[in-house]
Amino acid sequence: MSSSVSPSGPAPLLVTGAAGFIGSRFVRACNERGQPVICVDTLAHFQDRPEHVGIEFGQTVDRDSALDWLERVRPSLSGIVHLGACSDTMETDAAFLKRVNLDYSQALWRWAAQASVPMVYASSAATYGAG
Repeated sequence: MSSSVSPSGPAPLLVTGAAGFIGSRFVRACNERGQPVICVDTLAHFQDRPEHVGIEFGQTVDRDSALDWLERVRPSLSGIVHLGACSDTMETDAAFLKRVNLDYSQALWRWAAQASVPMVYASSAATYGAG
């Protein structure tokens, strides 16, 4: 399933949280290195930030349908860079946080493991600590 290089170049990285602060900078770095990307986030977020000017997000997939999309399309990926999470320190909806931060991450990891696609997870939320 996964392939790091094809005759037409490297397989894309799937980047979650691609429209966020860290994700968009990671995608820009991929652009500069010629690494193709498939970007996952809330689709509206790709259009609403002025700092996105000049970034090539490649194919974009809505966060809420990405897991179904992965199952349906089964894309050849060189890896997954999972940067997507709700890091809003003011968010109080525990069920929402569990769904988008824990359940989503676990489901993505299960897909990656089953497809033998390397996955890296990073979260700015981890820097906030316990208080």
